[in-house]
Amino acid sequence: TSREQITTLGFYATWVGEGGVQRHRYYHYCSSVLEHSALFATSCLRDVLADLEVSKFRGLSCWTDCGPHFRCYEMAAFLLVEVLLLNSLASVTFNFFVEKHGKGRFHTCHSVF
Repeated sequence: TSREQITTLGFYATWVGEGGVQRHRYYHYCSSVLEHSALFATSCLRDVLADLEVSKFRGLSCWTDCGPHFRCYEMAAFLLVEVLLLNSLASVTFNFFVEKHGKGRFHTCHSVF
């Protein structure tokens, strides 16, 4: 009864749309590559931000758990260069929950405002 192992990464995006209506969208990525790398995280986040057309927003506020794939220079460079500068956003903030916290819709979200 062996089962294939996978890596998963989920995103919950929320923003205020036209007419002041609160909008939200869920994204879930699965991979058979088991390493939790910044490459996988940035690739998935790049896809989410393209789908949301992040360049239409003023800023981005990210909340994540404290996994090493989020707390690294590769993620910081991605957020600074690709997200902030190339999309001409006013701000990008990156926040971490304490260890063993920050999982689920009400704790972890990549919010766009």
